[in-house]
Amino acid sequence: MKNIKIKIFLILCIVVLLSSCKRNNSIYKLHPPYKYQVEYCGNKIILSKISNTGETTSTIWKKRNGEYFDENNRLQMSLKDTSYRYYQKVHNVRHVKTSTWIRPENDSLYSATTKYIWNNCYDELKFVVYYDKSYRIKKIQVGGLYEYRNK
Repeated sequence: MKNIKIKIFLILCIVVLLSSCKRNNSIYKLHPPYKYQVEYCGNKIILSKISNTGETTSTIWKKRNGEYFDENNRLQMSLKDTSYRYYQKVHNVRHVKTSTWIRPENDSLYSATTKYIWNNCYDELKFVVYYDKSYRIKKIQVGGLYEYRNK
């Protein structure tokens, strides 16, 4: 009889403890500090980065020989599998190695991935641009955390 009372008491304690637990139903949204806008103007693509305060920074990619190049004449989009590296100054740090890989993801989707390589060992994703055979940008991924999709 005593064992049954102890078991019932323990079961009641567990039930009370479990019923007192509250579920956290909060949904946390990640708000990126900026968004991208893509404009197609003839043989140019204008990528505009717009901050939450409205500040805009634009980059123009021009089409030449069937591929797109930035203002520094660096290849940004191609239908050929390729990669290249160059050094540049980033955030007041000289000689940061920047690498870009362009590759097909599947028959109709390509990607161009650009990374910074700090001190020849640490790499940081700058951005990835996903585009189709017509060079229409489908998605931009920045820093591994934020994605901007073409709607």
